[in-house]
Amino acid sequence: MRPLDEIIDGASVALVGNSELILREKPGKLIDRADCVIRINRGIPQVTDPKAVGERTDVWATAKFWSDLQVPSDCSAVLWMKLTPFGEKQLPFMQDRCARAKCAIYRWPQEREDQCREFVGADPGTGIRLLWWLKHHATPRSVSCYGMDCWEVPSHWSGKRNTINHDPDRERAAMLRLL
Repeated sequence: MRPLDEIIDGASVALVGNSELILREKPGKLIDRADCVIRINRGIPQVTDPKAVGERTDVWATAKFWSDLQVPSDCSAVLWMKLTPFGEKQLPFMQDRCARAKCAIYRWPQEREDQCREFVGADPGTGIRLLWWLKHHATPRSVSCYGMDCWEVPSHWSGKRNTINHDPDRERAAMLRLL
């Protein structure tokens, strides 16, 4: 198991989100060319067409435990971003899945959540949290974003619109400040 910083430091990073736009654009080859592929929540190849979204997963960043999903076999690290009491109840299940996959699990600290919330001006979604963290606390060589649900049409592969806790306009503005 490689430490999270070691996976990201000096790497070209593909940050892969959940927007349905990614299915039309099909940037899978570009995604897989990155040194490090970070997938957000359900942005995992087993959900949809690998040609569209790529096949690799180096880091899985999630704010929810889905009982129907397995940690991808090529995943080196999971970044657990659920800071609610419900997230605390889900954590042992996620730790068990990571242990079975021989994958490290890292917890998103409350301190970073507070700093990111202040930067965004609203409760941040998982994607903007990651982009903010990569720009402020990690040392990637480059970051390319694919399928970010705050960009253009905020929607998910499931067909659901953004949940109430997302503020796509503020997330989009924050993303523009970061890029």
